[in-house]
Amino acid sequence: IDDTAPQIESVAFAPVSVDGTDRTETLYQEPEVFMIDNLHYGLFFRSDYDLKVYPSDKNPSSGLKNVSYKIISYSDSSQPQIISEDSADVNNEGYALIHVNKGFKGRIILSAEDNVGNKSDQQYVDAFVSEDVAPELSMTFLNDSSLRDADGNELYNEDVSVTVIVTDTQSGLKNCKVNLNSEKIGETGNTEFINISDLINSGGSLYGWTIVERDANLVTKISKTYTFSQDDNNIVVRATAMDNCNNEIPEPVESRKFTIDKTDPVIDVSCSEGYNGSVYYNNDLKAVITIDITERNFDADLIKTEIENTFTGNKPDIVFSSSAADKHKAVLTFSEGDYIFTVSGTDLAGHKAVVNTPYEGVRRFFVDETAPVVDTNFESFEKGSGNEIFFNEPKKAKITIKEHNFDQNLVNLVVKSKQSGSA
Repeated sequence: IDDTAPQIESVAFAPVSVDGTDRTETLYQEPEVFMIDNLHYGLFFRSDYDLKVYPSDKNPSSGLKNVSYKIISYSDSSQPQIISEDSADVNNEGYALIHVNKGFKGRIILSAEDNVGNKSDQQYVDAFVSEDVAPELSMTFLNDSSLRDADGNELYNEDVSVTVIVTDTQSGLKNCKVNLNSEKIGETGNTEFINISDLINSGGSLYGWTIVERDANLVTKISKTYTFSQDDNNIVVRATAMDNCNNEIPEPVESRKFTIDKTDPVIDVSCSEGYNGSVYYNNDLKAVITIDITERNFDADLIKTEIENTFTGNKPDIVFSSSAADKHKAVLTFSEGDYIFTVSGTDLAGHKAVVNTPYEGVRRFFVDETAPVVDTNFESFEKGSGNEIFFNEPKKAKITIKEHNFDQNLVNLVVKSKQSGSA
């Protein structure tokens, strides 16, 4: 006489789960097997798989007949549905084989039956998830800019916030890796790795990461906002993630590159020393003005250098060269002329430049490369014998000086005389 119900001893998996589990002997027996509150997903696969259900029956035994099963889908966690209900015979190797298709998410209820109709209570192992789709990852900017840097990247003159959002509604998230890269940080960047288990154990918030959505014990959505406040160029956020079925985003998702510039450019102007410390220059003392600009987001077209030559009209060409990302220089050499010089400008972020200049020495100066020309009428005077010149009537000496930068105080005119008949 066999009046004892069989029991399910273990369930094996082929192929093994993604974490290497090939068999479990932990089975649960609860009356409310459809209840969502007691769901715990713990068995993850990336493809179809088979359950090998091993029942047992105490002696005296009529022999094992089959294992009945219900495959209950929880893909819509609010509406569990029985998608398959059937039985599988126990074979000569002592197990019943149940096939599960890829994409299943839910619980499988098992019950063993012997040959005289004794049935075990409903039993089940951890809930299952199978998928081969990587998580979804997106990035959103909390602000936009119409400005662009020299590389065409968005240029901000304020703090920038980028929110990373990672979602996997099927198997839930396992980990996430974020890399922050920029001109100042360097090529390798700063990398942050977050295990979802650590996030759960911390109460749902860790290092700025927050759990946004859950499904039973699965974390299906997380987010973090990164705020950038320091001046830097070519900033980019790269992120990837893995779900509990070990599906990983193949290539990191990248934010658009952007630049932050909250600092005013600085223009330092210096000039060579003029004649006797004045604002006058000649052939030997060239008028040279050097413009040094400190600015990462530099555009020569935004530097307004105004030069007016009221004498000859000649002006030097203005060409900037860069010795570093934020160091730019122009050297101007001036030829003959009367000059008025001013400089101002902005950077690509629209900041007005701070100008440091020896104002009076640069604002107006004079370059005179031509010697004065002196003409007299002395040749028209009649000469006597030797070097002496005698007149029998008054003579008017006429001296003409041709000089643009004339100053009568600088004319050296010496007139010598002697009494008549003196030696």
